[in-house]
Amino acid sequence: MKNFILRLLLFTFCWIVFLTGNYFYNLSHIKKEKTFSDNCPTWVFMGDSHTMTDINPRLYNNAVNMGYHGEPLYITQLKAEKLKKEHSCNNLTLIISFGPQNLSDFNEEKLLISTYAKGIWDTYYPLLLPPNPLSKEYKLQYNKRSYLNSILKNMCLYPRTKHNKWQGHFEERDYALDTADLQETIQRHYYTSSQKVRKVSPAAILALDALCQNKQNISIFLIILPVHPAYKNKIPQSFLDTFKKLVRKYEKQGVPILNYLEYPMPDSTFYDYDHLNKEGARIFASILKADLKKLLQQQHLSK
Repeated sequence: MKNFILRLLLFTFCWIVFLTGNYFYNLSHIKKEKTFSDNCPTWVFMGDSHTMTDINPRLYNNAVNMGYHGEPLYITQLKAEKLKKEHSCNNLTLIISFGPQNLSDFNEEKLLISTYAKGIWDTYYPLLLPPNPLSKEYKLQYNKRSYLNSILKNMCLYPRTKHNKWQGHFEERDYALDTADLQETIQRHYYTSSQKVRKVSPAAILALDALCQNKQNISIFLIILPVHPAYKNKIPQSFLDTFKKLVRKYEKQGVPILNYLEYPMPDSTFYDYDHLNKEGARIFASILKADLKKLLQQQHLSK
């Protein structure tokens, strides 16, 4: 019995050493890993799946798309903070997308539902290492078991040199509006399972405030990407009212805002009711590039 206990303790000790060693090995690579290893981009587009599908960085001059599907604003804010701390690029311009859907407390509920939470942890764990800043900075409740499982899996089980999934990407999509389920999308974004209108997320507004106020050596633009009129017309009024108030607030603070929420894009340019397809991204690029040029000219003249 004594030998069995000794062997068990030795086995446990070896596992602890192995897991701890992998954790610190991976941590060292996360700390050394730079977001932009070569040339610094002129434009960095950030946000959720709307950014991911609507902005083709190849159509812009020296641009990067860091959008990711389902990304809450508080995650986008942590990504922006990481870029600021790296100091590898001066005078970056971050173009942050936000819309009424980003204000929904569904983005907070995701952290408590294991299937959604797992995707968040596995994607963004380099930004969410213990102590988890979501509970520290935003006071958000989250599924602690799925969080710890993800940290164990991604940081402790094996060593790896790449931890950059969180950086996002551009995703090209084909036309699928004719098969899209508008009601399901509206339900998911704005309503509970009991058909009550969801609440506006305090964490989302806190993240937007942090993005707009703490600029340091980074310029922040806000962009409101186009949605289909059928989607816009089904957004609950409470969300539209809060959204408009926030737009006015940030405009008064001097934050440049490009608002395309109701921009008349043809049906053929949509993937579904709230995302553009690859043709829509191509057409939208010419519109956005022209507006960005005007905005930069105005800023230059005002200095």
